[in-house]
Amino acid sequence: MIAQRSRTDHRTWDQELPQIAFSINTAQHESTRASAAEINFERNPAAPWQIRTEGAVPEEHPTASPAITELWAEIKGHLAVAAKQQKKYYDLPRRPWKPRVGEKVLKRDHPLSSAADNYAQKLAPKFSGPYTITKYISTNTVKLVNPERPDKQPTHAHLQDLKPFNA
Repeated sequence: MIAQRSRTDHRTWDQELPQIAFSINTAQHESTRASAAEINFERNPAAPWQIRTEGAVPEEHPTASPAITELWAEIKGHLAVAAKQQKKYYDLPRRPWKPRVGEKVLKRDHPLSSAADNYAQKLAPKFSGPYTITKYISTNTVKLVNPERPDKQPTHAHLQDLKPFNA
């Protein structure tokens, strides 16, 4: 938002902060269907351009708004509906997969780049393995062992970091 407000002169971005803060505080949130100012003060404040030069605030006509506790209850309902909808879209690409003990899997690696070793994380393989699942530690965590190197210490992995190994 700062970049949009200071397109021509990048030295005066700090003079735009009051307008940016006002915009953020009075913008209606998609989930709550209310602004931050409305949630806290039960109304939106007067805009800076509505305030007269002599400092007087224009008369605000009270709207038929519910009491603040009723507003919060209404917002709580909006948040519940929004949470259900967001969960629906979050779960669309997810498919339940629970590997069995003894099954072979690949484990996602999280390597770090190193200029000293001429190693780029972006070019590294994303998965290593195959590993064999030896047991479940919890509902989402398993103990893995590398069948090619049984002498090596077993490792733990979360199910989200695993994928089936197709030989």
